[in-house]
Amino acid sequence: MADLQNLADKLRGPAGEGLMAAEARILREEAEAEENHLSTVVVREHEDEQPRLLRSAVDEMHADLGGKLDRIIELLGEIATNTNRT
Repeated sequence: MADLQNLADKLRGPAGEGLMAAEARILREEAEAEENHLSTVVVREHEDEQPRLLRSAVDEMHADLGGKLDRIIELLGEIATNTNRT
């Protein structure tokens, strides 16, 4: 029991303050490392998102253009049909 009391006294004194400061430094470094990791993950996710958004926009433009081309072909067919009737 005396050993525990001695340890408690040491932790309350200058040695304890040093341990607490070291623990605080370690926790701060771990928090900074985690923050840096999360920042890197967010940047990578954003970079990964850009090609997907670009592909989606291109697909949308192709679909729109394809629809317009289909309509032009349809109108040309109607013009040809009406021209042949006259």
